[in-house]
Amino acid sequence: MKNNKVSSYRRQAASFIILFFIAIFLSSCAGQDTEQGFFKSSSDVSSYVHSEKPLSKVKKILLIPLSEYKDKLHKEAAVECPLTKEVFLTGTVSKTSQEFLTNALFARIDGVEGIVVMKGYKKDVSVKNAYDEAKKGGYDAVLTGFIYRYEDRVGASWSAVKPASVGYSIILVSGTTGEVLWKLTYKETQQALSGELQSAGTFIKRGVKWKSADELAIYGLNEGTKKLLKILAK
Repeated sequence: MKNNKVSSYRRQAASFIILFFIAIFLSSCAGQDTEQGFFKSSSDVSSYVHSEKPLSKVKKILLIPLSEYKDKLHKEAAVECPLTKEVFLTGTVSKTSQEFLTNALFARIDGVEGIVVMKGYKKDVSVKNAYDEAKKGGYDAVLTGFIYRYEDRVGASWSAVKPASVGYSIILVSGTTGEVLWKLTYKETQQALSGELQSAGTFIKRGVKWKSADELAIYGLNEGTKKLLKILAK
């Protein structure tokens, strides 16, 4: 047992040493105007299942394309999501993000055996509208959501002038009761890490580089839908 602990400590120490030298290398490669140092992600992936029983009965889903959250009075400010009640920092939303994220969500859910997903037309996003569309089309549930921020990195994957930043929310509304069966919120801005390697495991798992906005978005989607997919597959 003691030998196993010693071996574990040695492996951790070796990992930290390797990461330390990688950080030094990347910092030396980066210019004065780039984000220097190692990579730290201020990441917040949160998903919530209201009740597994009604969710397990969902077989036919309508996906209403995700929309950019627009609020002329609160540009680049903290706002409360009307769908999930979570607070998001708004920002620039790229023109391609809505289609990209909608297609990624479709592929993620459509891959579950026994689940039929249909794409709907773009509409005003709200719990009520989602419920109305479900009843109108005879769907068990409707997926939809808001994108609050979708800013791609500026620079290369190894040396970014500005890191990527993404924020969005997604809900699944029951076509029977109109209640929110499941919700996902994701917020992440990748940051430079100087002098601390507390999140080394995450860095290695995701790859040592500056991520693009698309890569961050997919990470949040994959992590946030894990429990949902397990329930739908039952």
